[in-house]
Amino acid sequence: MHSISLQEQKTFSATDVKEIGGFSEKEVTIITKNNERITIMGENLNVEGFSKSSGAFSLTGKIKQIKYQGAKESLIKKLFK
Repeated sequence: MHSISLQEQKTFSATDVKEIGGFSEKEVTIITKNNERITIMGENLNVEGFSKSSGAFSLTGKIKQIKYQGAKESLIKKLFK
């Protein structure tokens, strides 16, 4: 189970992160250990830390939006429902 935290629209942190899906100064995407995708959008975003072993992730910047997507089902699972 993961958790996320946002402080004053300047600091974002999350636990149970498996990988960073992509990042730029305007958008950072992280993927949790349960394959859920979290996209953080804003300005001057900077990844401050990420530990693959512990799953701890943090970033700073002007955070404007957080988009949360659940795990995507594979095509094979969809076909055989």
